[in-house]
Amino acid sequence: MKVLSPGPSHRSRCRGFSLVELACVSALSMGVFGAAVLAFRAISIQQTRSTHYGQVTAGAETLNNFYGLQNTASFNTWFAPNYGRAIQAEEMRELFYADQESASAVFALPRTGRSNIRPTAVALPPRTPGRLVDTPNAFLSVLAATAPEAASIFTATEGLPPAQAAQASVFIIQPSLNSEPDQLTVRCLWEIDIIPVAGGPSTPSGTYASVRRYVGPTLTRYYDVFYKNDASAFGPVVVHFERAARATGGATSPAGTSHLKRAAGSPFYFMWWPDPAAPTLRPHGGTPATSLNGSPLASDDVRLGYAGHYGQSSLFFVVPMFPCIQ
Repeated sequence: MKVLSPGPSHRSRCRGFSLVELACVSALSMGVFGAAVLAFRAISIQQTRSTHYGQVTAGAETLNNFYGLQNTASFNTWFAPNYGRAIQAEEMRELFYADQESASAVFALPRTGRSNIRPTAVALPPRTPGRLVDTPNAFLSVLAATAPEAASIFTATEGLPPAQAAQASVFIIQPSLNSEPDQLTVRCLWEIDIIPVAGGPSTPSGTYASVRRYVGPTLTRYYDVFYKNDASAFGPVVVHFERAARATGGATSPAGTSHLKRAAGSPFYFMWWPDPAAPTLRPHGGTPATSLNGSPLASDDVRLGYAGHYGQSSLFFVVPMFPCIQ
């Protein structure tokens, strides 16, 4: 019987790793494990930051007004940055868009404090068709006829609201039925509040932000976040741009507002919500007197009124006042 000796291919399969190969594999393994440790550390740190949860003293009247909580001045909430709250904010952004799509009009009213005016309908004065309510101020006049306290809660303004009117209520008006010719039907109401919190013996100071949706007096959705040890100003929640045709002087164009009458065909708003994913309310862009590229803004530049929002929030909207005519 002929015995075959192992060939070269068989001998090569019996060889082990060389010292150089072992050194290379060891170095690569160390690199992989080192990168994994760094990634795990970064994720752990971020997880701690994004799940910071604690007690905030917002005040009994505020909590009762916002959420219907009784006999409590403090409650637990998430601190910024929080990405779970950011997801909720994105979901509410989509709901806000859906409300607009079903709206015949959107009236955003700035205010200086809390509001308890949450109607399902606003009565129109006799012989006043709804189409004549064509500005936020006109809507405020109609609202104040139904709820007189509205005149002291909301601020009548054109364009930029005054600095102290840092909150806003947004009334989403839907088409009324033929059986309801003498009223504006309110589909829902959105409230945006950014309030300073002084803190207490065991609770931190900072700024508490809340965005809520109501149908009548019933709270349907909300998100909130607390900016710990941050007293930064958020700037205007809403800026109104009327039709350019109204910038003709006279009663319809008070001094100082013509540069805000820019809409070609339909009036609209710029609107900002506080961003739970932002670690602070402080603007991250240039100073309020400069544009994003650092160039100075002219004294009559409308952006002076909201340049503080540069880099401050990703929750920015361009909202038509009359979606039905887009």
